[in-house]
Amino acid sequence: LIRKNYSLALSQLGLWDDAIQELEKALEMTPADASEYHDLAARNYSNRAKARAEAGRWDRALPDLTAAIKHDSRPAMYFRQRGAAYFN
Repeated sequence: LIRKNYSLALSQLGLWDDAIQELEKALEMTPADASEYHDLAARNYSNRAKARAEAGRWDRALPDLTAAIKHDSRPAMYFRQRGAAYFN
């Protein structure tokens, strides 16, 4: 959770590569059986996708958004973000 919050702060500063690295570390720390943590994993994937998109790496954002939906398909936001990534 600390890495996620730190990555969000980095994103606010426009430090996209640093934010992406922090989110990669956060995802590595998510347990393999993430059933209890599906919401956290989904948000981390979504946040990494946003950072990648802001850095102009839309092609790298798409797999993250698909992973976010896989972990938690309830938030319409993930579908909306993925749709936007397809058009960029």
